[in-house]
Amino acid sequence: MREIKFRAWEKKGRRMWYDVREIAFDYGEVYFKRGSEIEDEIRKAGKHHCNSCGPEEDIWAKMDEVELMMYTGFKDKNGQEIYEGDIVQSQQEGCAEYIVGCVVYSSAAFMIKWYKDGEAIFSPFYNINEKNMEVIGNLYEGGKKYG
Repeated sequence: MREIKFRAWEKKGRRMWYDVREIAFDYGEVYFKRGSEIEDEIRKAGKHHCNSCGPEEDIWAKMDEVELMMYTGFKDKNGQEIYEGDIVQSQQEGCAEYIVGCVVYSSAAFMIKWYKDGEAIFSPFYNINEKNMEVIGNLYEGGKKYG
């Protein structure tokens, strides 16, 4: 069974959080583990649920303030976890050609969305040679725009 976890891109602060601990759909909030490098910025921006709380308290953000991305359960050739929104370079089974595309979740499966001659192509992970797959960026931290 694969590990279920998420990361989140904070839209306003333009930061990636890899420590999503809880998603409260009923309240429209996301909980992040304290101790992240942007903790002080979150508190200063007023996103902390209690501005007078100590360092042991939780950090909550509204769902519309973040973009959630699910972990695929796969790691690239360097051991880096692969999430939705990652830009990856890989080689399809039986092909010499490398593709570069964005990891998406579509039709109940993780796929790489890439373009050939202007047309979007979706390659399921099972068609990709994982030993050659490498994360080269993501959509939010300076990655080339795929999507």
